[in-house]
Amino acid sequence: MLARIGRSTRSLHALAALWIAYGIAHFVFSSETLRQVPPYFPLKEALVCTTGVLEIALGAGLLPRRTRHFAALGLLLLLAAYLPAIVYMFGNDVLPVSWPAWLRATTRAWIFPHHVLLTLWVWAHFTADGSRARHFAQPR
Repeated sequence: MLARIGRSTRSLHALAALWIAYGIAHFVFSSETLRQVPPYFPLKEALVCTTGVLEIALGAGLLPRRTRHFAALGLLLLLAAYLPAIVYMFGNDVLPVSWPAWLRATTRAWIFPHHVLLTLWVWAHFTADGSRARHFAQPR
């Protein structure tokens, strides 16, 4: 099933649009995004800006065939780097206080499954085609 998703142009375009939207959200909702960064990370503002730019660039990088595999690899590495923030968001109520309690609770419960599904979606496109993807994905 992942292979079929990885070959879908619509899926690829949706994934690229999602990552670009995530990156834009870092700037539009910067105060909310800053709250999601664990307190032990220094330079939170720079981190939020950098990850926002990376999400936009890597999302756009999914579209051209020439950069698709490397953009997907970058997104997989970014998703791995986000794990401390995911754990922090799950364990702390850092979502906007203006949201109703039920929405904050639902969003917190959805954080881990969303992260796993997003990682699988990126992985499907990373391994879909091309010798570079197979080189990285298959053990020797």
